[in-house]
Amino acid sequence: MNERQYIYYADDDEDDAEFFSDAAAELGHGLELFSNGKLLVETLCNSVVKPDIIFIDLHMPQSTGSKILQEIRDCTDFKLIPVILITGYSKNSTEIKRYLDAGANYLLEKPTSHQEYINSLSKILNMDWKTYKASSDDFLSA
Repeated sequence: MNERQYIYYADDDEDDAEFFSDAAAELGHGLELFSNGKLLVETLCNSVVKPDIIFIDLHMPQSTGSKILQEIRDCTDFKLIPVILITGYSKNSTEIKRYLDAGANYLLEKPTSHQEYINSLSKILNMDWKTYKASSDDFLSA
């Protein structure tokens, strides 16, 4: 396993946030939870310590994950931070390509069990984001 990473996670669903938090803790990573994307962006802009990686739920009421992704990618200070979009909806090749083109590093289908959270989070946190470049084929064949 790679060294301990500091994660930002935005999701309006408290149960999903708790599942994610439990998985991150079990894997030994630091985590800051946000109930919406606006709080995540505000904290990101005002914090001295930046996260190693950001996870954002795509479907939130105040500000969608894709809008938050755009705000993050519009700021050059955050361009190198990997952003993972999480969705509970089926995969659509057009949407996947749009999210990747907008700057998402990866799309994660929302896990349905604790073990799936552990496996998915472990896989993502062990990826080499300096060399990995996702394509829509990665998600349609999975």
